[in-house]
Amino acid sequence: MEMQLLEPTTVARLRRVERSVLRLARRLRGGEMEVLDLSLTSTAGYTLAARLFLPLEGTALPGVVLCPDKNDGMAALLAGEAPVSPAGLCRLGFAVLVFDPAGRGASWGEEDQGGPEHQDNVAVAWRTLSEVSRVDAARVGIVGLGAGSFMAVGAAASLGTAPHWVLDWEGPADRDTVVSTQGDGVLGTDDETWWRDRAASGLVRRLKCPYARLQAEDDHACPGELRHALRMMWACDEAGLAWFQINDHPPGEATGRPVWLASGVLAARQALHRKMLALSRMEL
Repeated sequence: MEMQLLEPTTVARLRRVERSVLRLARRLRGGEMEVLDLSLTSTAGYTLAARLFLPLEGTALPGVVLCPDKNDGMAALLAGEAPVSPAGLCRLGFAVLVFDPAGRGASWGEEDQGGPEHQDNVAVAWRTLSEVSRVDAARVGIVGLGAGSFMAVGAAASLGTAPHWVLDWEGPADRDTVVSTQGDGVLGTDDETWWRDRAASGLVRRLKCPYARLQAEDDHACPGELRHALRMMWACDEAGLAWFQINDHPPGEATGRPVWLASGVLAARQALHRKMLALSRMEL
């Protein structure tokens, strides 16, 4: 189903925000940037809290929508609990949009565990960022952090106009790899439809944009769990995706013995920054 933003349009909403007191010029950790507090509307009509970070200078900026990990919202990203932060990415030259998925933080609705409602939230956020005047709409990507890969990959697969790329950092692939990290009490454990709507290893097969996977040898959520990374790679290969990559292997290489990334938050941040910059520069 084609997802449309409700009236008033996002462009009109942003113009009002830019004229209002919500338009802030802040100095964050030594780097100047504009920070806009936004209120988005999901296709179902839920109000979603969001925040947009823009470098003070530059046009045709690359953009990225950050999808938070399991049960997280904007607060975790703004507090530095994730391996990347909006301010850090903004200093690299990205326009960054973060948001509270439905049922989390200040957003309305019910928790959807990365399902269709959350995927719609990501699609709305991606369209919003793509319509910002200083952003290059052809270079807006989506990042899924951990379990945020469900909503990131699902949104990218459903968008009528594909994003520039989607990046999956150590996300689960399917029921088995979710249960291994979250236990047997996961909602929907025995519901095939529930998992079909969320399992990234199935959703990734419908992508029409590049897909990159970053995976350390010690997974951030479940050290020793590497099946999810391998399953995502094999799913891309079996589906014949035009462009996919795991870590720093050549694009399109489906190997049984990937070179895993170093473990730890600092290594993850460096890998994410490096990969996002590389993806944003790709001519597709």
